[in-house]
Amino acid sequence: MKSATSRHVVQTADGRWAVVGQDAQRAVKHSTEQQAITAAKRIVHSKGGGEVRVYGHDGRIRESVTVPLDDELLAAQNHFDEHTFTASVWQEGEWFVAQALEIDVASQGSTVESALANLREALELHFEPPTPSSLPEVHRIRVKVGAA
Repeated sequence: MKSATSRHVVQTADGRWAVVGQDAQRAVKHSTEQQAITAAKRIVHSKGGGEVRVYGHDGRIRESVTVPLDDELLAAQNHFDEHTFTASVWQEGEWFVAQALEIDVASQGSTVESALANLREALELHFEPPTPSSLPEVHRIRVKVGAA
């Protein structure tokens, strides 16, 4: 196994659940705790195994799960196609922003390398099949569009 990866599952102020990386520079939010735990496990698996820690409202670790990289997961990983994306990276203040040019996905990091690594993870999550906890509501909205 490569160096251990960890992800932290925490409830945010808006009541959603976030998967936070080791560097805590960004978080991916989910509607339910279970969705966040599943996403965290998938990320840790894809990075070679490690720990998923779930935190309670008091900030203490409520649950810690060791995620091994097993043969079944390796087979599942090999089921996916690999694509190459072009990324634009620029600095905003102390942060580097990385944005995929082919699709509207972006991330940030304290270095160019961490911004690109975070973008890679964001793209993987973007293409991950959705796991809704309920059927989505479909709405039609009317928008006035004027000439600029």
